[in-house]
Amino acid sequence: MNGTNLDDLVALLGRWASGRGPLYLLLAARLRALVDDGVLAPGTTLPPDRTLARRLAVGRGTVVAAYDLLRQEGRLVRRQGSGTRVAPLDLPATRSADGVPANPLLQHLLHPPDGVRLLTCAAPPVPPAALFEAYAEAGACLAGVHDLGYAPAGHPALRAALAAYYTGRGLPTAPEEIIVTTGAQQALTLLTGLLVAPGDTVLAETPTYPGALEVFRHAAAVVKPATSIEDIRRRPALAYFVPTARNPDGAVMDVPSRRRLATLAAAHDVPLVDDEVLAELCFSGETPPPVAAFGRGEQVITVGSLSKLVWGG
Repeated sequence: MNGTNLDDLVALLGRWASGRGPLYLLLAARLRALVDDGVLAPGTTLPPDRTLARRLAVGRGTVVAAYDLLRQEGRLVRRQGSGTRVAPLDLPATRSADGVPANPLLQHLLHPPDGVRLLTCAAPPVPPAALFEAYAEAGACLAGVHDLGYAPAGHPALRAALAAYYTGRGLPTAPEEIIVTTGAQQALTLLTGLLVAPGDTVLAETPTYPGALEVFRHAAAVVKPATSIEDIRRRPALAYFVPTARNPDGAVMDVPSRRRLATLAAAHDVPLVDDEVLAELCFSGETPPPVAAFGRGEQVITVGSLSKLVWGG
């Protein structure tokens, strides 16, 4: 597909302007989703700025700003005289069983070329021997559950166990304060949808977990790098930190800095996400307490996971 029909694109955009925030960010967010989902295939030519702006009943500057933002992200290519195209992926094009073009990046992950080991799944083929006994014990516990597992906030026994875990690490926690999701990525997506509107600023460390940055960009947020924890004074809509075994460099924030981070979040009323997905994988020493252990109020939200420690399912 070398180009996209204007009517088709407008239909795909749908109610793109129904959210909150600047129009160019809302438009960019919808176009981003279409590109990332493979609906707009690599190489697809997009309508000229003026043409799309006229059809959407917005100023040309709105379309230009949206296109330029996606160009900066590497999703679009813009060249004077040749228009705007979806950036190419250096991956083979494929089609699904029903003949619909498949997302090439997804196909690359599902069916990597021969001899390629994808470190997106850096896990051994067989669990360590120490985990087999734990798996067997966990399986035996299911016999005593006596329900079908439909608990919107998570199974009560699991919530109680997680509350006890955090209490043992210095953060007094009640089971009612725990919400179980399908994973940390879903938790981060839910939090972003709740706390961040298009155009809002999200403060994030650099470097940091790239999956979080994608969540923020899909929410049409403006991500600002945190040069220090004092940047919370800028009062972003959300602050995202990985204080323990930070992705990707493994850095661990010391206790005084954790206390300062919690204090700043409370003082400036900034929701702070403490990503603890890798917390139990510190190379040496005892795992530090969560940032919330040093705070007051409800500004700090702790996100944890068992996927990196026990089981990816």
